[in-house]
Amino acid sequence: MIAYSIASRRTSDNAENRVVMNGSSCYVGLSVYLQYLEDGYIRITGDNMDESRAWKLLGRFSLEPGMYTMTGMKNVTENTVTLQLHLSDDSGEYRYLYQHNEDTSFVVDRSSDAALHVMVYPNDEEINVIARPAVYRDE
Repeated sequence: MIAYSIASRRTSDNAENRVVMNGSSCYVGLSVYLQYLEDGYIRITGDNMDESRAWKLLGRFSLEPGMYTMTGMKNVTENTVTLQLHLSDDSGEYRYLYQHNEDTSFVVDRSSDAALHVMVYPNDEEINVIARPAVYRDE
């Protein structure tokens, strides 16, 4: 198992990517395969013919207060495959953010624990997605 930070810097402003993944390829659900590729990309392939969604944890990390952008999925049809970010802080507040095509910008008001998942929607055939998940601080 290789721990590495993917897309370690955003080219436009040299912002650091907060996502660190474990690099261990595996199945998401029963028949969708998550493969870690070179240079921080992942490939998601298969058919999710199950009646429910399937998730796989990509990484856990902390975020300090500030503005952020989640990116990585491009040209992906809505309700097929998405990145899901779960944020929780010490007050018990939590929220979920999703990114499947356009970048998702968000604000963190308190230091928060973050967990980034790839989520596959049910009854989806011929999945073939290449993504480069990243969470950047925008300040």
